[in-house]
Amino acid sequence: MVALVANGYRPAEIAEIVHRSESSVEKTLRTAKRNTGARTMAHLVSLVISTGVLEWLPDEQERKINGR
Repeated sequence: MVALVANGYRPAEIAEIVHRSESSVEKTLRTAKRNTGARTMAHLVSLVISTGVLEWLPDEQERKINGR
């Protein structure tokens, strides 16, 4: 789910993608923040990318914006 957050998806959109309730998604993300010590969602994304837990692979729209 953090990968979807990293690509700009909101909890409601993530819920549709992973076929879970929005509250379930929000709870999972809160737990991830707590477990990592992240203070914000941006901090969570930064932590998981910098530690190698998540490999940053921008989505197609991001690649177009950045000219990749």
